[in-house]
Amino acid sequence: MDLVKAGTVNSVAQMLTRVVIAIFVALAFIPSVNLKANAQEYTGMDLIQDCTSTGQDRRAFCLGYLRGFLNGVMAGQQAFQLGYVVCQPSGVSPPQLSLMVQKMARENPAVLNQSALDITDRTILDAFRCTPGQRPNYGHLKP
Repeated sequence: MDLVKAGTVNSVAQMLTRVVIAIFVALAFIPSVNLKANAQEYTGMDLIQDCTSTGQDRRAFCLGYLRGFLNGVMAGQQAFQLGYVVCQPSGVSPPQLSLMVQKMARENPAVLNQSALDITDRTILDAFRCTPGQRPNYGHLKP
């Protein structure tokens, strides 16, 4: 029975890791001009309005958001397959992630022919990989 519970906890933790990576990567594509002043959640209605807008900036935001989300899901799957768990500290912002990716690219120009997903994934995993025994913090989600 304990093995079943442990397996369930591990699979839930792995699933949550994928979700956290997906959200983290998707947020990297959200320009600060589209963030609401009162920090309300970006809703499905907001997404549909952006995707169907005649404004070029809003449509570009929609496509970037969707691409970021898809890349996040793919990065989560890669991390899951490799057994990595991300322990992102609180307060990491999309602009900070941008600086981290830029630094990695400057220091490793040979990887620039690889997919942006792989480069961003490597940056996040190298910076925020959990150490043995460290548990990821999923915010409001309880383990």
